[in-house]
Formats: sequence, C-alpha cells, structure tokens
Amino acid sequence: MKKHILLVDDDIDELKIFMDALEEVPGTYKCTYAPNADQAVSMLKYIHPHYIFIDYNLPGMNGIDLLAEVKKDRGLQEVPVYLYSTTINTETKRLAAFLGAAGSIEKPSSVGMMRSVLRNVLVTSNVGIAS
Repeated sequence: MKKHILLVDDDIDELKIFMDALEEVPGTYKCTYAPNADQAVSMLKYIHPHYIFIDYNLPGMNGIDLLAEVKKDRGLQEVPVYLYSTTINTETKRLAAFLGAAGSIEKPSSVGMMRSVLRNVLVTSNVGIAS
C-alpha cells in the first residue's frame, strides 16, 4: 500500500532533498507539498496523509500553531506529525510533544542523512526521533 506524506515547508530546496531521500527509502510513498500552513490546512480538508512533516519556521502560522490545528481535527489525531526544522530547542521539542507530535527532527544537511532519518521514521517507526 502506498503511504501518503504531507510536507509543509516554505523552502522548495527542502522539498528536493526530501524527495530525493524518499526515493531511496524502502516502501512506496506519495508526497504532497504545501508551501505554508494556510495551504496545508486547506489541503487537509480533502486529503488524509499517513504522515505529516511540518517546518517550524513557516511564514504566517508557524509549525507549532499548525501542529495544534492538525491535532484539533479528530480525523487527523492519529496521524504521526513531525516538527521539522534546521534547529529545534528543547522547549520547542517539549511543546511539540505536548501538542501530540510524534517527534521533532532537525533537518539533515544532506540527502543521505535525510534518507537515514526517513528510514527511521517511515520504515522502523522510531517515533520521537530528534537529531
């Protein structure tokens, strides 16, 4: 069965790294992209992804606020959501966990490192991953 991933990130370069890494992860995946939280909220009215990755530093509504919105939706409460950013401090990690995030991930700097993170999350289901 093909797993559906929603990536919410305003940096299109991050999408390229994510997609390149995802191609080498065991399994079959479809990735949908939203460049901001408002578009993600709109998309989540008609898609139901298996996983959601949210960049913390989004324009407008930040990743924590979007995480809170996602977790308010009863139909999405069981979907693993990962806060995803260049740097994530301890307080932000705690808040994300309190709001229901499956984990917080510091963005890897290479496709190979991203592949390793995605393999951990998607294949071995090591929730709570944090770099």
